[in-house]
Amino acid sequence: MKPRINPRQAKACLLEYKRTKHLKLLVPIVNMFPHTGHVESIAWFEKTSPCMTHAEVAEMEAREEAERDAARAIAIAAREVREIQLAELRAIEKAEKQAAKAARTAEFQARTAANAEKRAAFEARQVEGEAGSEQAE
Repeated sequence: MKPRINPRQAKACLLEYKRTKHLKLLVPIVNMFPHTGHVESIAWFEKTSPCMTHAEVAEMEAREEAERDAARAIAIAAREVREIQLAELRAIEKAEKQAAKAARTAEFQARTAANAEKRAAFEARQVEGEAGSEQAE
């Protein structure tokens, strides 16, 4: 079985990574899957380099943590702004729905009142017509 990265490529990748990180441990071949022809290479790197002290590494990690905290705070603030805007939009939509409902209710009540007046007029004409026919007899 052909490996995915040939040894030259692996060495080039390792050398490139070693420029920014300090190699603590290298285990070149590990047979993690004995039932296959595949083998692994394991390397353990730290953020330090041979030229950095532990205090410099701690300072670098603190700076990175501060950057992550700032990015997290910005994301939280943006989410809160979006939630406020969404709440405002929902309130506007609710007010519009209530106004539309009130308009429909007022229209229905006006139609009902007009129909009641028409019915009363119709019934009054019927009563007059019945009274006129009784007088004719």
